[in-house]
Parts: sequence; C-alpha cells; structure tokens
Amino acid sequence: MAIDREKLHARIRRYQRKNKKRVREWQRKGSRNWRRKNREKLAELHFRYGRRKETAIAATAIGGRIATRQSLDKPELVWLDAHGRLHREKELSAEELIRQWKKEQRKCRKK
Repeated sequence: MAIDREKLHARIRRYQRKNKKRVREWQRKGSRNWRRKNREKLAELHFRYGRRKETAIAATAIGGRIATRQSLDKPELVWLDAHGRLHREKELSAEELIRQWKKEQRKCRKK
C-alpha cells in the first residue's frame, strides 16, 4: 500500500508542528554531527575556493556573462613549500614557478 506524497508531507508537517522542540533539537544535533565529521574537508574547500561572499565579490561582468575566479583561464595556483606552508600564486604558472625555484636553488648552492 503506497502512501500519496501529499499525504506524507502533510503528515510530516503535522508531526513537526506538534513536536517543535524535539524537531529543533534533532536538527541542531544533526548539523553539529555533520560539521564535526566534515570540518577538515570544509576547511580545505574554504582555503581553495574562498567563502561564498568572496567569490560573489570577485565576480565581474564581461560581455553579458559573469566570470568568477574559478572560471578564469588562468586560475590561481595553490602549492605547498618545503616547510609545509600553503601558498597561492596568482601571476606565475606552475612551470614558471618551478623555473624560478630552480634558479633560487642554484644561487643558494653557489654561496
């Protein structure tokens, strides 16, 4: 015996109206558990792509379409140095960055 969707949604709404305190408690507990499980993943995503407000500000209108940082031809490069620090490079490509690093290594060896 299948339950009609409208009847099911009406039933859920009635339950939620009657048990507001229990529903709010369940929602808070669920969101807390979800954040605890996904904290590291969220931190990495926020580092890589920024928060939603930043990307909205960075969006600019180009010829009738909207371009964001993620959709640009040359997105910023995120890399980790030897000391474990994360860096963001906006100007140089990966190849140019490696070339520059090799030059610096040669200079350090000569000294």
